[in-house]
Amino acid sequence: MWQKSFESDKNEILRSVQYEQKDVLLRRTISIAIRNFLKIENPLAIEDDFVLKLKNNRNYNTSCLNEFYRFIADNYRYSRSDNQLEFIWDGTPHVELYKLEWHKYYKTLINDLAYHPFFNRLIIKSTILNANKNPVLLNNLIIRIIKSDLGIKDITSEIKKTA
Repeated sequence: MWQKSFESDKNEILRSVQYEQKDVLLRRTISIAIRNFLKIENPLAIEDDFVLKLKNNRNYNTSCLNEFYRFIADNYRYSRSDNQLEFIWDGTPHVELYKLEWHKYYKTLINDLAYHPFFNRLIIKSTILNANKNPVLLNNLIIRIIKSDLGIKDITSEIKKTA
């Protein structure tokens, strides 16, 4: 397949870093969602069957978060739209630098989103409880939360109205 960008393009390097780190970051998202859910929803640390299931389950279904991750990764690359590589004077490879920056951004974003009242519940419902009766609806709700947190407006409805 023909690509529109070069292999050493900043966006290509960043995209490859983002998708190499996808599984690690999605597992971290789930663990942060569980931790904050228990902190917010169960402040007395009462351990019932549901809480024990959350704490003991390590078999996460991360496939339902693929669209969520893609949306955040695309938004991050778009917000850093310059594709020129900068000079790094200490000799650190660009891959390592972008990996550190991406981890820092992703961790900050997930920590901010984890205090949204529905975000933790949606992550737990879609990954641990496997309540994927309607995975498209869960994905759309999660992406709507991200859009509201990042301040992204939906302009498709405005375009349809003017057309």
